Amino acid sequence: MDIPQVVSSDRIFDGKMINVRVDRLGLPDGTSYAREIVEYGVAVVLVPVDADGRLLMVRQYRHPTGAWLLELPAGGVDATDASFEAAAQRELREETGHRGTLTRIGGMYLAPGYSEEYQHIYAATGL
Repeated sequence: MDIPQVVSSDRIFDGKMINVRVDRLGLPDGTSYAREIVEYGVAVVLVPVDADGRLLMVRQYRHPTGAWLLELPAGGVDATDASFEAAAQRELREETGHRGTLTRIGGMYLAPGYSEEYQHIYAATGL
């Protein structure tokens, strides 16, 4: 299967947390279609487990859902972070008040149908 080629790309929104662009993609048969892309960047997600094997989560209000949610600690990688692991340690401290031993367990795209955001996932132990 052929990969669509980007025919054009237009930034339609520049925000504080995200940007949005519209890519027009061309197919080999000459047809094209548009896709909206959320530009966020790179993030880290932590899976903190205490000495008793309990998962530590954070409770945060998320306006898009209109609800308080239980989440894994996570956040964006800042330009001042020396590495993804440094960003993960910072987020762990900021969101939980803990420090820990980090082990990278993988990574994934958050919502690859419309976002470029890639998340590096770390287990955090020894809290």
